[in-house]
Amino acid sequence: MCGVLEPGADDGVYYKKVTTTAGGFYIGSGESSVEWYRNENGVCSIEGTPRGNYCDNLFLDGGTYYVTQTTTVTDSGGASGGGGDCSAGSVSTFTTGGSYSESTTTESTISVDDGGCNTTTTTTYEGSSSYSQTETCCPDYSGCPTTQISCTSSINTQDGTWSGSVTVVDYDGSGGTYTTTTPISDPCPTTYNDPSQSSTTYSGPVSEVVSSVTYSNADTESDAESATEWENWSSISISTPISYNQDRNEADRFDQQESEYAFIATNLVVGKSYTGYRTTQDCTYIRNEEEECEDGLPVGVAFTATDIFEIIGGTLNSAVSRDDFVDNDYSIDPSTYNLPAGEYVIESLTAFLVSAGEKRTMAVGGGFFYMD
Repeated sequence: MCGVLEPGADDGVYYKKVTTTAGGFYIGSGESSVEWYRNENGVCSIEGTPRGNYCDNLFLDGGTYYVTQTTTVTDSGGASGGGGDCSAGSVSTFTTGGSYSESTTTESTISVDDGGCNTTTTTTYEGSSSYSQTETCCPDYSGCPTTQISCTSSINTQDGTWSGSVTVVDYDGSGGTYTTTTPISDPCPTTYNDPSQSSTTYSGPVSEVVSSVTYSNADTESDAESATEWENWSSISISTPISYNQDRNEADRFDQQESEYAFIATNLVVGKSYTGYRTTQDCTYIRNEEEECEDGLPVGVAFTATDIFEIIGGTLNSAVSRDDFVDNDYSIDPSTYNLPAGEYVIESLTAFLVSAGEKRTMAVGGGFFYMD
C-alpha cells in the first residue's frame, strides 16, 4: 500500500497524509505535513510540507503569554506661590500658579505574515501645561508699574513635540500697557514636576496549543488499482499460468497484472469433437504471510479438431509455420524459432483478471480431453 501505518492502531490501514501540530504558546502556523502520492506507474513517492511562519517570542506576564504590551509613562505636577510683602515696604505683591501633565504610551504588537515574525511599535503622546503670574500694587503705591504673565503649551500627540506661547503685559502705572507674545517649543516655564509614574498592561492572550499527530486520507486498494495500468505478460505454458496482484505489507509499488493463458491440445483426430477442462486455484496472497488457497472455477473448453493439434485461447505466431511447430514437438520456447526479443510463440492469449491481493494458478493435472 501507499502511505504509512498509524503507530499502535494495529488496523492495517495505510494513510497517505500525516499532519503534525507543534505544541506550545505561539501565533501563526503550527502544522507540518507529509503526503504520499502514486505516479502513473503506481510508484509511491513522498512529499513534505514544512511548518509555516510562526512567532513564539511573545510577551509573558503572570504566567500568561500575550501579543500586545502597552507601557505608559506619566509626568505631572502643579504649584502655586507668590512674593512681595506690602507691610515690609514692597511696592507690589504677586501670585503664581501652574500645572503640567505629560504621558507617553508605547504599544508593541507581535504578528505573523509572509515575511515571518514581526513586532510593530507605535508611540502616542498627551500633554499640556500652563503658567500665570499676577502682580498687584500695594495700597500705598496705587498705580505702580505691574506685570501680568500668562502661558499655555500643549504636546503633539504624534511626535511628542511641544508648542505654545508666553504673553507678558506690562502696566506703566499711568494707563499705558506693553504686550509681548513669544512662541515657545517647551512646556511653560516655572512648572513643578512630581516623580514619573509608569504602568504596563497586556492584551491578546495566547492559548497553549497541544501537540498532536493526525492520520488522514486512508489508502485503499481501489486507489492503487486506479493509479496504474494493467501490465500484460505472456509467459505462456500449457499448465501453469499464474497472475499475482501484490499490494500489502509495506510494498511501495503496486503492480497490477493481467494473466493470460492458452491451451494446446495435441494428437487429435481431425473431425472429432473434444471437451475438457483445467482446474484452478485462487489464493489469498499477502507478502510475508502464509497463502490461503481454495479451488476456483475450472476453465472448460470444447472444440472440433481441424488438425492434429489445436490452440484454444490463442493463435500461433505468424512467423512460426504449422510444420515447424509440429516438428519441434509444439515447443513454445521463442528461441526454438529464432523469434525477436519480446515475441512469443503463442499470441492473442485469453486474458483473465485477479482480485487485489490474490493469485490464481492453473493446476497441471486438471482435467483431460476426450473424444465424444
